[in-house]
Parts: sequence; C-alpha cells; structure tokens
Amino acid sequence: MIQVNGVPPKIESAANSKFLRLVPHHYESKRLCEPFRNYALLPPNFMPYTQTSFDANSFVDRTRSAFDWLGSVIVTHLISNYFMNRALSSVLPDFSFAEFNRISSYSFTDMPESLYYPAARTNDFFSYGSYCTPKKHLPNDVEKFVSDPSSRGTIVVAFGTLVPWHLSPPEKLEAFVQAFNNFSEYRIIWSYKGLPIKTARHVIVSKWIPQNDLLLHEKTVLFISHGGLKSVKEAACSGTPALFMPMFAEQMRNAWLAKNKGFAEILNKFHLTPQYLEEKIRDILDKTDHKLKGEALKERFLDQPMSALDQAAFIVNRLIKYGGRMPSFFYTRSLELNYLTTLNLDIIIIIPVLVLSIVM
Repeated sequence: MIQVNGVPPKIESAANSKFLRLVPHHYESKRLCEPFRNYALLPPNFMPYTQTSFDANSFVDRTRSAFDWLGSVIVTHLISNYFMNRALSSVLPDFSFAEFNRISSYSFTDMPESLYYPAARTNDFFSYGSYCTPKKHLPNDVEKFVSDPSSRGTIVVAFGTLVPWHLSPPEKLEAFVQAFNNFSEYRIIWSYKGLPIKTARHVIVSKWIPQNDLLLHEKTVLFISHGGLKSVKEAACSGTPALFMPMFAEQMRNAWLAKNKGFAEILNKFHLTPQYLEEKIRDILDKTDHKLKGEALKERFLDQPMSALDQAAFIVNRLIKYGGRMPSFFYTRSLELNYLTTLNLDIIIIIPVLVLSIVM
C-alpha cells in the first residue's frame, strides 16, 4: 500500500493495547529506545491497566502505575523479544520491539478518546475508536421476547468469545444462574457456550446473540460483560448502563474508565456469589444516574467535527502522499533518546551529584 525507502510497509497490531502501527517490513536493529507501550507517545500514568481506581494526584497510585509500566517493559524486552526473535529469525532477524516503536510511521488505537482523561499526545498517535455501528432489526423471535409488555426491560449478558464458561468454577456459574432467575420482572438474554444449565422462562440462553442491536434496543436497561474493548464501545454507543467483570488483559483498565465516566460498575470475580451479583444488578437498575451519564457520554462520543474513521482515512492518505512517513519534524525527538534522557533521569541524578561533589 505504502513504501518507505522503497520497501513496502505493513500494519502491525499489538493486541494488548489495541494499537495498529505502520512500519516497514524489514529494518536494521539499532539500540533500545522505547518500550512496547510507547512512553513517548502516551504517558503511562494517565492509563493504569490493573487498578480498580486511580487518581493522578495520588503518589501511591502513580507509583503503582509506574511499576505496572516498568513490568510491561521488562517482560516485553526480556521475554517477548526472546520468543519473537526465535519465531521470526528466518524472515526478520534481530527483531526488537524498541526498534519497532522507534521506526513506526504512525500509531493508531481503537480505544475512544472520550473515555480517557485529557493527556499528552504526540502527532503520530491517533485514536479512531469514536465510531458506532448502526442498528439493525432484531430477529422476530428476539424482538417478541424483549418487547413483552410485562417486562420492565432487557438485560443483555455477553462475555465475549474468549471466556470459556465450560471451564468456570461451578459455584461461579451457579451464582449467575441463581441471580438471573430472581429477575422475573425483566427479560434476560445471555450469550452462553457451556454445560447445560437450568434457567427460568424469562432467561434466554444462546450461543450467539445480536449484541449491538440488543444494546441499541429501547427496552434494554443493563449490559453485563467482561469489559472488552468492543463491549465497552457498544455500551457507550448505546448509552446503556453496564456491569463489567474484568477477566484478563486490558479489561480492568476498560472497566475502570467506564466506571470513572459514571455509566458502569465493576464486579469482583473473586467475590462472586448470587447475593453479591443480584445486589450489584439491582443497584444499577434502581437508580437513574448510570443511564443519564451513559446518555451524556454517548452525545460526547459522537460530537466530532468529522467522523473518526474519516479522519483516520485522511491520515493514512496523507502518509501515502509523503511516501509512507511524515517529515522528520513531525515526530517527537524523544523517539531518538534513551530512557535516562527521555525521563530526565540524567538531570535528576547528575545535577545533585555535581552539587554534592562541589559542596564536599
């Protein structure tokens, strides 16, 4: 599609951070410059991955976030680089995530900007995630089920394709079944692949559900999910209150951001009991705060001078015009610096040492 120095690049994906980076197919390994989660593009203390709450004014929270970031750097450079080098040695010798970051023409993320706090960004970082999938008509049987006049609303339950219900502890699965069976005044549609379970008549269990269309339905009042990026975005696009139970990867970060915006709450999977789950569900259903904040977020989500996808297309077309890479002045100078210099550690360490040496 684009050529850099005569070599066609490709779009690389980093699954954990939902990034797409435009880089050449081959490069010479140089020096260690940037971490996998590129500090030069997005300061990590604004984006904790594992904390259920975070305050940028809290020294403890910033310290925990810094250690989380440092841990990801160590794991990436020592472990991931080792296995990537073994896997790619025949086609891409001396692979380095640091060099991968340094020579990337652009970094794209599908995480919507409107979910974040304001934070520093560089020119070569763009979020195209603030877009919504249009609503489609529900299948007739599903429409009839959710439109039951005796129902107070629909609860949609979906934990993605990577959560194996058949491997879940029996007591955890039973907690969901018992809790859902107690909501006879609602209609519940549960995307479930696992062992047979006994549910009440107001609960439909299916291997696949039209999740986006259900969330956009006027009768839907709650979404229970794992907090994957797709689920968080669809909840935001529909303004639906959500209850997220993070399982792995970046889902804790997603759930925390949604809770911080006021339209979601977080379930602790280690504390899961029928009573705990029912209490959490009723707490959201009995209040209007989450719905109002969800609707407000939906308006901000789509309030843009141009659509995020159109803007992303413009950026890619501009890259094509410049031959696959913007002029050098477009990129931050920190990409050419080492860790000590980028983090100002050389100043923080050397100047006090010089002062002490003069005084002593």
